[in-house]
Amino acid sequence: DWIGTRDVTPYLSLIAAISFMDDFGREKIRTHNNSLVKQARAYINSALGVSAVAPESMLGSLATIAIPGNLSITDTKATTLHDTLRDIYHCELPVIFFGDKVYIRISAQIYNEMPEYEHLTTSLQTILSK
Repeated sequence: DWIGTRDVTPYLSLIAAISFMDDFGREKIRTHNNSLVKQARAYINSALGVSAVAPESMLGSLATIAIPGNLSITDTKATTLHDTLRDIYHCELPVIFFGDKVYIRISAQIYNEMPEYEHLTTSLQTILSK
C-alpha cells in the first residue's frame, strides 16, 4: 500500500483558505450557506412533491431530502441513481438507502448558487419519470 507522492496542496492552501474566510466573514458564510440550503430544500421538496425530512431549525448547511417512489427500491438501485446523477447529469451528492426509502443529501457552500439545485431537480425529475 504505497500512496506514491504525497499531495501537499491542502497544506499549502490552508493559509489562503483561512484568510478568505476571515476576509469574507465566517458568520456571513454560515448565514449564506444556511439560507441557500433552506431555499434549495424547499424548491426540491416542492418539485418532487415530498415533505421535509427534518424541521428547518435542524439545518446547517446540509439537508436530507426523501426521493419519492417505489418502496421496493434496493441498495443497488440507490447506487445506480447516484452513478446516473454523477455520470450523466454531473451532480455529485450522497444517495442513501435507509429502511425502505432513498434519500439525497444536498449541501450549500459559498460558491454554490440556486441554478445548481434547479439542475439537480430537473435531473431527478427526468430520472424518476423513466
